Amino acid sequence: MEINARSSTESTTFLPPLKQDSAKVQAEHSDTTPVDKNSTDQLSDSEQRDVQKMKQREIEVRAHEQAHRIAGGRYVRGGVSYEYNVGPDGKRYITGGEVSIDTAAVPGDPKATVEKMRTVKRAALAPAKPSQQDRSVASKAQQVEAQAQQEIIKENMTASKINSTEENETDSKTTGSTGVSEQSSNAGTAMAQSNSAAMQPELPFPEADIHNANQYSQNIQHSNNNSQHNGDLLNIVI
Repeated sequence: MEINARSSTESTTFLPPLKQDSAKVQAEHSDTTPVDKNSTDQLSDSEQRDVQKMKQREIEVRAHEQAHRIAGGRYVRGGVSYEYNVGPDGKRYITGGEVSIDTAAVPGDPKATVEKMRTVKRAALAPAKPSQQDRSVASKAQQVEAQAQQEIIKENMTASKINSTEENETDSKTTGSTGVSEQSSNAGTAMAQSNSAAMQPELPFPEADIHNANQYSQNIQHSNNNSQHNGDLLNIVI
C-alpha cells in the first residue's frame, strides 16, 4: 500500500504498464472480488476472523491507493496496481497496492517544476495514513522543489540586474543630450550678440568729437547769417 515513485527523463514520458504475476494483478477496471464456492459457515471461528481482517484490509488498501491516484492527477502513470491474497474462504482479497507517479523535474522550467512537485507531495501524503515509502517520495519532491525555487531566485536576480543596467544607460543618454542642448543654446546666444554688435554702424569719431562738431557747425551757420546781414547793411550805406 504505497506510492511507487518512478522518475522519467521528461515530464511527458509515459511509463509502461506493470507486469502481472501470481501475486499482483492490474485491477483498474474491476472493483469486484472473485467469489469461491466455499461458504463461511464451514470456516472455524479463527478462519472467519481472518476473513474479516482481510476484508477490512481490502477496504483500507483501496481507499489508500485511490487517494494517491486522485491527488496525483495527470502525473500518475499506469493506474493503480493491487496485490491479492486468497483467504480461508477461497476468495481473493486485496492486501496491497501501489501507484506509479512521475517525479522528474520539468526541463528548463523551474516554475512548472515547483507546481509539479507540489502535486507530487499532495499525492504522496493524500492517504489518511501515509506509508514510509509515501513519506520518502514526498521528501524527494520537496528537495526537487527547493532546487527549482533557487533557480527562480537566480533568474529573477539576473533579470533585475539587466533592467538596472538598461535604466542606467538610458539615464546617461538623456543627460548627455541635455548637455549638448545647453551648449548649443549658449553658443547660439553668443552668436546672436556678436551679430548684433556687428550690425551697429561704426562712428568716424568719438561721441565727444560729435558734440564739438555739432557746436562748430552751429557757430559757422550763425557766422554766415551775421555776414549776410552785415552785407545788407553795407549795401544800404553805400
